[in-house]
Amino acid sequence: MAATPNAMQPNNAYNPPRPPEVFTLPDAVNDQIPEEVRSRYNRDEGGRIIFFTTPPVARPEHGLAPDNANSGHSLAYLAKSNPAWLSERTARAKAFSAAKQKELKTKMAIDEITKGKTQEELREWASDSWALYWKSHAQETNRMRDEGDLDEHERLMAEQRRARVKSRRAREEEAERAEEAKKANYLDEIYHAHSSLRLSKPRVG
Repeated sequence: MAATPNAMQPNNAYNPPRPPEVFTLPDAVNDQIPEEVRSRYNRDEGGRIIFFTTPPVARPEHGLAPDNANSGHSLAYLAKSNPAWLSERTARAKAFSAAKQKELKTKMAIDEITKGKTQEELREWASDSWALYWKSHAQETNRMRDEGDLDEHERLMAEQRRARVKSRRAREEEAERAEEAKKANYLDEIYHAHSSLRLSKPRVG
């Protein structure tokens, strides 16, 4: 029987492997990136930054926050039609960015100060920093007291101290009453025990 000319022929064409979509840098290169920078990106189980060769898949929300995901409008339309929403969103983003920048600067400053120091030097540095903090705290407290801002605070603190003293005294008095009751019960048990012995002792005729 002759072969049908229109029959599907098996596809033996070579399919090249797909290029990698995710890759990481060599350890020597990755370790040169500061930790505070690496911590801001996706990383694998070895702590290496993950790089992608293609853009991410479109998100269901199309870049919108979850509370605006079902609005049916694009981000650009929302920005144009609702200036107040855009202003609030921008303010939140600026505040978050400023907080992250401050945190990063603080970490970098601490890393720079502590770089190359021994454990003993770090302990001395921490002790000096703690003493400086309390000195500044005391100065600020004195300033507030001079300006009369601490009167109400000190009144509340005094009331709390009196309440703690009263509570402690009440607990001590309750403990004393419990101890006295325990002693009274003990003496009462001894009295009843002696009375029972006298009653059970046989009389001599």
